[in-house]
Amino acid sequence: MKGRSRVVISLGSNLEPRAEYLRKAVTRLAALPETRLVRESRVRVTDPVDVPVFFKSLKFLNQIVVLETELDAWDFSQAMHGIEDDLGRVRTMRNAPRTIDLDLITFGDLKSSKPELVLPHPRAAEREFVMVPLREIWLEELRELYDRYVRNYRDPFGHLSRMMQLKYDHTRLVVENAEAIAKAEQFTDEECFVAVAAALLHDTGRYEQLERYNTFKDSESVDHAVFSHDIVKEKGWLRELSGAQLAKPLEAKILKAVLYHNRRDLPAKLDPLTELASHTVRDADKLDIFRVLEDQVAHSDWRNDSRAFWNLQVGVPPNPAVVKAIRERRPVDYQEIKSLSDFVLIQVGWMLSGLRYETSRRLCRERGHLDFRRKFLREIGGGPEADALCDLVVF
Repeated sequence: MKGRSRVVISLGSNLEPRAEYLRKAVTRLAALPETRLVRESRVRVTDPVDVPVFFKSLKFLNQIVVLETELDAWDFSQAMHGIEDDLGRVRTMRNAPRTIDLDLITFGDLKSSKPELVLPHPRAAEREFVMVPLREIWLEELRELYDRYVRNYRDPFGHLSRMMQLKYDHTRLVVENAEAIAKAEQFTDEECFVAVAAALLHDTGRYEQLERYNTFKDSESVDHAVFSHDIVKEKGWLRELSGAQLAKPLEAKILKAVLYHNRRDLPAKLDPLTELASHTVRDADKLDIFRVLEDQVAHSDWRNDSRAFWNLQVGVPPNPAVVKAIRERRPVDYQEIKSLSDFVLIQVGWMLSGLRYETSRRLCRERGHLDFRRKFLREIGGGPEADALCDLVVF
């Protein structure tokens, strides 16, 4: 076969020494002719599936590995079965304990319905012992693709400009916030993957926005959420993942969560997973925007270089339209933002009615974001209207 194929394999063992069998299998797979190991997931302990009751105590160690090979699918699958035989695999009754179990999950983009070689693996998407480690690998791959893209904006010494570094750090911390929300709210592994992937990709367009327009203000450049969505879709990152056929049902959901993250309101009748991911990114984004404002006030010359604050006027009272919308718990029209006080009050409005999850409200309270804004609004001329709006926030 000419050319390389990316191969995803699921490994499992529930006979001791389980870890040794896994290590030996990975080593032998990587040593196959014209084959190299690309990536391994962590090893996980899982319960056996569809086994007689007397085998249920024999827990599995499971792992996913990704390889690249120039072998064809048939030769590769035969070599894989040879490794199983060499490591003592005995095929007796269905789902009996085994020293090693190697399942070919995907082989490039090949589709096959031949009884001796069905691809992609017909039950892979139903098996959490396959999908959980595979999603772990997908997130690693997305992080690498994202970082490779950001490299285009680094100088010859590997540095980003101050404003681009701000966005790079922001993305990293939005991802951390999304992970914290997912854990505390007890998301499923699939929900966590979609939400965290969307958090990673949500501001991809910010680098090119600043490069072209020298601003992060959408009204003077482009809608950064649409820009990010279009760049990620055009780059095809979600279609480059190992075992991408299994990720395909999630691609549109991740892209929609990126697209909607800055909308005043989410579209009606979203499917549950897209809605969950969208709310998670919106909350995680807001939580770090709180931090960004505080960091800029503390560590930048924001009075003379206020691009992070849209170059808004300081010392100007809040726009009554902004105050009214927040008091009525309505989204603020960004065209009404006329001053830095308005900019900060929008964030107070988020605390009042713009955070979806209890975890987000708890993190906001624990991090002291409301107290900081109350004090800062007094400093920049927010007046009694700003104080009164801060008083409405109850976590």
